[in-house]
Amino acid sequence: KTIPGIKFFATLNNQEAIDSILPIVDIAQLLSTNYGLKMPKSPKCEVWIYSGISSSRSLQPYAFYRLMAWDAFIKDYQGIGFWNYAVEGKDKQLNLITDSVPDLPDEYSAIYDGPGNTIISSRRWEAFRLGLEDYSVLKLYSEKFGIGKTKILVKDVLSFPNDLNKADDVRNEIMLKLLEK
Repeated sequence: KTIPGIKFFATLNNQEAIDSILPIVDIAQLLSTNYGLKMPKSPKCEVWIYSGISSSRSLQPYAFYRLMAWDAFIKDYQGIGFWNYAVEGKDKQLNLITDSVPDLPDEYSAIYDGPGNTIISSRRWEAFRLGLEDYSVLKLYSEKFGIGKTKILVKDVLSFPNDLNKADDVRNEIMLKLLEK
C-alpha cells in the first residue's frame, strides 16, 4: 500500500501454490510442464506460462521457445515467462558459449559472455523474443477478427511444430490482413 502501482509476481509450480497464492498476486506464471495443474476459470490476475527443462541448450529453439507463445495464446494465458536469462557458471562468471553441453545439465542461460564486455545472444532467446512479438500480433488480430478465427490460425501453426517456416508464414498472413483497410 505504501508503493503506488506496485505489482506482485509469483512463479507457481504446484496446485497448493495456485490455490493459495494466485488470488493475492497481480501476475503469476505457471509451470507449463507440470501437467495436472488446474487454474481457476476466471483468475483475478494476469497469468502467464513458462517452462524450464534441464539441458535447455539442446532443445529446438523454434518448437520449444517460439511456439511457447502460440501455446499460451491457444490456452488463454496472458503471456509467457522465461527461466532464466543468465546463469553464473563456475567461478562466478556467465556461462561461455564454448562450454560443452554435457558439463552443464542445468544450464538455462540465454546469453553468454562474449569478447570484452559484450554478450552473445542465443538462438533460444531470439526464438523466445520472436514468440513475444507473435503473441502481440495474435492479440491484435483477435481484437480485429475475433478470437475464434485467430485460434484456428494458431492451431494450424501448433499442428506443425517441425515446420520452421509455419509461424512466419501465418504471421505474415496476419500482418497483411491487419494492414488492409
